[in-house]
Amino acid sequence: MLAATLSCTKSGQKVQSPYSVRDYRTVKLFLDTLNVKIRDEYDSTGSYSVPYILLGNGKKQVLFFGATHVRDVNHTQFRQLRSLFNTFHPDIAFHEGGPIPEDRHYASVDSAILLNGETGVLKVLCDSSGIPMLSGDLNEREEMSALKKTIPKDQIYLYMAVERFLNGYKDGYYPGMSLEEGWKHELIPYIQDAGLELTKEEESFDTLKSIYRRYLGKSFSLDSLVKVYEFYLTDDGMLGDVGRKTKIVRDEALLSSIEQALVLHDRVFVVFGMSHLYAVEPALNEIIQRTGR
Repeated sequence: MLAATLSCTKSGQKVQSPYSVRDYRTVKLFLDTLNVKIRDEYDSTGSYSVPYILLGNGKKQVLFFGATHVRDVNHTQFRQLRSLFNTFHPDIAFHEGGPIPEDRHYASVDSAILLNGETGVLKVLCDSSGIPMLSGDLNEREEMSALKKTIPKDQIYLYMAVERFLNGYKDGYYPGMSLEEGWKHELIPYIQDAGLELTKEEESFDTLKSIYRRYLGKSFSLDSLVKVYEFYLTDDGMLGDVGRKTKIVRDEALLSSIEQALVLHDRVFVVFGMSHLYAVEPALNEIIQRTGR
């Protein structure tokens, strides 16, 4: 099942996106099948292969590596990532997440993994090859602007709070801060910088509690906090819907970057999360047909 994404003109009229992507609930079916294969492979060999897509048309080639977001130096994906990069000899590479400073360097591959996971390894590889590594993602302000066109502000607020602060706080990412201190000094500046434009009343933690109860049907409690990790794959409620829309706008930005890169370069290397790989695969085939020669 393919779902064509929509974008908006300045007048607000929806227009068809140039890219065909898979719906993320369909992506889950691919991941379920993959997980069975991975378990069987690991049980028989003690290791497993991370999925990737390699497409070519004439000189133009794209390799999309479906990473797992881990910082375990012994994880099998890092050896495979290095091997594929060195075999492919890319001209340019794209990574998930925000920009990594060009002058950031690592003492070793292991230190790159511990600090930045697969993106750190890709930075080491790109530096050693002398090629550019660029973020294929939207920045927060671009993502927020795209989401605000189709999602009510209070839903975006709730999703960002739960996914990008509260779960992290519960897991100990903000040591030494009370929940309210973390809220005031970490999340609210992040959201305001991203352009959600909260009022002083909306910034309060009491407002978040009210929104949480309205949409999720229960009072907020850190102990019973709803987790949104991979909600975009499984949940049919509000949080799942917002999560899928965040993925869609980011996928569209990545695909645009890949297509533009293929105009100037012959070999493009992409390292994004595994679910993105299955979502954008149809569009990658379309892009390589348009740009190949």
